[in-house]
Amino acid sequence: MHTKFSELINHTGVTWDSTSGKVFANDTVWDDFFKRDKIFKSFKKKGCKIYPLLSVVFSSSTASGAFHNSSTCGPQTSEEERRIQDDYLEMGSVGESEFDGSSGKGLYDYP
Repeated sequence: MHTKFSELINHTGVTWDSTSGKVFANDTVWDDFFKRDKIFKSFKKKGCKIYPLLSVVFSSSTASGAFHNSSTCGPQTSEEERRIQDDYLEMGSVGESEFDGSSGKGLYDYP
């Protein structure tokens, strides 16, 4: 729920009222999200009043991108982990956020 709601409210053209928990977007944006997953219909009707709590629990522990590994997949092999780590280190910086689009420079910047 946290990941899906984050995806929604961070989408261009979507606004979220944190007080009421309601989400506002035009119909074409909603239609696009409805095609992805049924949960978005619930978000349109009710919003997500517990999102701030979900963010406290999951924000820093939700993996995404190359580091994401679904619970339905088997564990990665050592070779897969090494490849992912090498690819990550070659990116150039730590601190890129898919939620806000920033690419912050961190302590582990690589030339």
